[in-house]
Amino acid sequence: MTINFNDFKQFNLINIFQLHENALINDSMVDGMMYITIDDAFKNPELLVDFLKCLPADTYTGDIQKIYDEGVRKIEDLDNSNDLQIRPPGLQQKVMSEILIDLSFNYYRFLVEQDLIPPHENMYEDNFSPYMCQSELSGFTTNTQLYYPGMLSVGGNNNPTVDKFQYMFKALLSDDIEDGKINFYKLNCCGKYWSSITQIMNEATDEEKQVISQTLNEVTSGNEIAPFKPKVDDVFEKFFSIEHKFNRLLVLPGDYFYVVQYDSTKETNCRFSLETGFTDMSSFERDKEAADSYYD
Repeated sequence: MTINFNDFKQFNLINIFQLHENALINDSMVDGMMYITIDDAFKNPELLVDFLKCLPADTYTGDIQKIYDEGVRKIEDLDNSNDLQIRPPGLQQKVMSEILIDLSFNYYRFLVEQDLIPPHENMYEDNFSPYMCQSELSGFTTNTQLYYPGMLSVGGNNNPTVDKFQYMFKALLSDDIEDGKINFYKLNCCGKYWSSITQIMNEATDEEKQVISQTLNEVTSGNEIAPFKPKVDDVFEKFFSIEHKFNRLLVLPGDYFYVVQYDSTKETNCRFSLETGFTDMSSFERDKEAADSYYD
């Protein structure tokens, strides 16, 4: 096989992941949920999308059979089929952490500058680089999400969910989405409204946690295979929405219930986003060290 160097597309990753110095940053608080909206977030958003399109995509299917068939309506229908293919909601591109180190570094500095996490001990030295805080940057996990016309929902993936990270960065990278939003919900259970997993863990009794867990399992799982439409049971009540907008970056707590508003039966365009989760493990280590020293 002949390898031609010109066949390899060249990208300057520092330029691709550079945040815009004139981005519009807005801190907000809604019902106890603090979030940050950054408009015109990336300096070269078209180049970022062009780069991401080059990455391979896969689905969440794991070892189960992938299926497309008019006769399949429920996951149980797969028992009699050996050659069908399921496509769960959204294609997820595989992203190597090494190629995103500049993105993680920019996000890390943003969290520090917003006083959300403490600065690295070397942050204010000259020529501070990603390679000086690699252990911290290893806490960032990134993937892309692609919602597309005709996409199917499988296993209750169109129900409200949480991201399970301390902070979530959601870079919205598509335009012209019909009524595109991210909707946030409170869980109505045990005679109370619960906004986040943190609130449940801190305030619910053991008995309430058991009931909440059972309720969430019942309402967020399902076996129907159907065109993707957001599904919200009566136990969830919407309290807030953020509009989808090209080159908008959202910084959110990862433990609030939300769902992407995308109707695959109506949309003619894809919804594409770069999703990055981060949990500041250093804070947990500091808390553990303080507790250990207290009991020594």
